[in-house]
Amino acid sequence: MLPASSLTLRHRQKGFNLLELLVVLALVGIIFGIAMPAGQGMLDRSRLTAATNEAYSALLYTRNEASRLRQEHRLCFIASATATSCGTTPASFMGVFSVPTTGTPLRVKVFELTPQATFSFSGVSNHQLSFQALGNRQPAATAGTPVFIEVQVGAANTRQVEVCFNGRVVIRQANGTSECQ
Repeated sequence: MLPASSLTLRHRQKGFNLLELLVVLALVGIIFGIAMPAGQGMLDRSRLTAATNEAYSALLYTRNEASRLRQEHRLCFIASATATSCGTTPASFMGVFSVPTTGTPLRVKVFELTPQATFSFSGVSNHQLSFQALGNRQPAATAGTPVFIEVQVGAANTRQVEVCFNGRVVIRQANGTSECQ
């Protein structure tokens, strides 16, 4: 007769033991800790692209409406989606206004801006950019100064959407070099 210890059947282990599980969780934590800061930069660049496209489309819409209707149109910051006049400080909305030769400007369209981005006009007075009836932009506040909207997300992500004298709209890096010459 065989001893009792040799009669018991050996069962193979099923699943993971605690040590293997802890090693895998530690590796996942390390990888996540390394990948997270890189992901934030990618997210900021994506937001910058979206915000730049918003400014670009607002400028194109304003210019196209001016040339289509043969009437001056103005792009400016507005305080809310229901505002009826241009503001003089940056806000979370941009409005397009039709400017008749007589009477008060009429709001045509509202653009809600990306909340994580900051927008600012440069080269114009009171944060207002006007396009003439043929689609050309109004002259800069100071002759020879580039006219653009600067878009910034985070500390290091900045682009500029420049408007040339003939109404052409160009997206460029924030390096100060005009694309309009």
